[in-house]
Amino acid sequence: YKIKESSNPDKITINKDYAQLILRNNLEKQYMVILESPALRTLHELKLIGIPDSKILVPNYTESFYQIKQKHNNTYNVTLTEFLKDTNLTFGSIFADYCSTLDGNSIFSPINDIKLIMNERKIKRCGIIAITISRRNTKKKNDLQNNDISRLNYYITKYARINGYNAV
Repeated sequence: YKIKESSNPDKITINKDYAQLILRNNLEKQYMVILESPALRTLHELKLIGIPDSKILVPNYTESFYQIKQKHNNTYNVTLTEFLKDTNLTFGSIFADYCSTLDGNSIFSPINDIKLIMNERKIKRCGIIAITISRRNTKKKNDLQNNDISRLNYYITKYARINGYNAV
């Protein structure tokens, strides 16, 4: 994959760490779902560790769909929610790199996706769910670090516990 250079060192680190988690947990032969941007950073890191294209599924319901689809055939023009509802697969990992706050918007809801993943058993027992969120209002910088991260942990732990998963 030809990737765009990222000036955000956090995004680079997150993608590298995610790929290493896949290896450490022996999930490289499992199907995985990722939310990807046109920069293709996550796909690039997964390819570097030997994950075949056929195992990486990319729902993308944005204007970037066609750009990503040109470079990765297993890209689908649906939201993560729609994709998960329409598949019978159980995944070794799901990387939901949301470009939104935890509350989402009128098209998708990270909280509802977490609930769906757990309630519908879309993740294998020893699988990995990685979720990133962002803030849109820079005046509330500490809110993301405190409130949103605490809420994210709350929802993951709540739905994991209800459905017999261990959240660590």
